[in-house]
Amino acid sequence: IQRQQFESAQALDPSLTVSGTTITTATGSRFLIEGVNVEYYRDAGCRYVTDQTTLQKTAVVNKIKSLGVNAVRLNYYAPWLDDGTNLNDFLSLMQLFAQNGIYSMPSDHAFTGKALSGYQTTSFPMFKAIVEGARARGIESYLIMKPYNEPYGQDQTQSTWTNWITANKTTMDYL
Repeated sequence: IQRQQFESAQALDPSLTVSGTTITTATGSRFLIEGVNVEYYRDAGCRYVTDQTTLQKTAVVNKIKSLGVNAVRLNYYAPWLDDGTNLNDFLSLMQLFAQNGIYSMPSDHAFTGKALSGYQTTSFPMFKAIVEGARARGIESYLIMKPYNEPYGQDQTQSTWTNWITANKTTMDYL
């Protein structure tokens, strides 16, 4: 019953806000992310997954929705997402998720296993393009920004939670 009430409220206003450490719906109810991870334009090794997801996106979204998922983290690699029509395909998938009441959390995985350095020049333009693309498609209310993957990698002086938090805050301030 609570899920039905949430979905009804969400259909009227899907906006989410953050209050302290709690995500809330437009009605003030706590929003619990029941999500999955989707590797989409992450790297060339995921090309088969990306291509098949694009070809079968309606079936993929329907299956994810049938599982009760309300948010999807879409992992990508900014240079690959910037290639050809990839960003348009990415935004089209986000739009299909939004049309089915599912939030998208874009996440740049260019720094997975590496230090988070230089992200302002490599990540900011793509984050801006994603936000502007979502806004142009009328789905900005279904956008949750999750900028970077968890910190880990070879350089333990750079791959720290402190640096990751700073990079995320800097990115949010930019956006």
